[in-house]
Amino acid sequence: MKAEADRLRSELSASQGLASSTFEALARDADHVISALTDLGISEGAEPVERARGVLRSAADLHRDPASGAVPPLNEEVYSAAVMISELVDVIATVQNSATGLIRLLASSLITNGTDARLRRLTLGFGALCRRARIPVRPKTKSASIELTISGWDVAGVGVVPEAPEGVDSWCEPAKNAVTEARRPCIVVLDASPILPLEEGVPRVADDATAITVASSRIDRFLLGGQDRWAEQIGTDAAFALAAYATTPVINAASKRLLFIGCFRCINLCSVDDPRADRLAWFMDAIATAPSPTRKDSRS
Repeated sequence: MKAEADRLRSELSASQGLASSTFEALARDADHVISALTDLGISEGAEPVERARGVLRSAADLHRDPASGAVPPLNEEVYSAAVMISELVDVIATVQNSATGLIRLLASSLITNGTDARLRRLTLGFGALCRRARIPVRPKTKSASIELTISGWDVAGVGVVPEAPEGVDSWCEPAKNAVTEARRPCIVVLDASPILPLEEGVPRVADDATAITVASSRIDRFLLGGQDRWAEQIGTDAAFALAAYATTPVINAASKRLLFIGCFRCINLCSVDDPRADRLAWFMDAIATAPSPTRKDSRS
């Protein structure tokens, strides 16, 4: 994440007219999240969002006027704040009208710290995606896992957040342990952002639709490169699929906006002739056609 943040900061410094408007829009998104948290009755979780908003406002002020006197945040702080707010805006749009389980998971993701907070936000995002696809979900707040029903079949979604950046496969052992503990068929939900290979420069596209395609393709290349290896390391007796999430910065050259595109992509771990493959195909079709979250501000 630090390498990605440093590279992004370097690109923004060389791109006139991009950074200030992007971070101002994200700060406004943070205002929307804070207001929504109050409406949901979980205003105690607003503190980390308020901190992220402060970082984004400082970044906007400094890019607009380097002599503004704002305290310069670290590149990693700015990047983390942008990713957090981008994810929460999408989740809030789904959770506002959802059952209490997702709301509790949202609250717990904001009052915990470190890897546990990231794991809960990952599970929350996956649950929100399933809900938009009209797939029944039952979040487990204490374990930050989720149960879902795929075409009448109850399965678990078990999350894993890589902690060792030096090894792209370091997450496989924790994933295998989580699958064993679930004691049921599982979709492994991976936070791929920390382990995606860095690419040459921030992608520049002509429109937002292309930005989504670019972000999706980046995860697809990563998944296809490790699919067979991961199936062997995790085992497919219980784990039949892998859903990976990542946020990718993309520049819309036409509108001069920096977009933080977050998306899930899913692949099979079981073989295509496995009896579970048909239900997995149903699941993939459902999430592929799920409506996008309705957002107040679509600029970030």
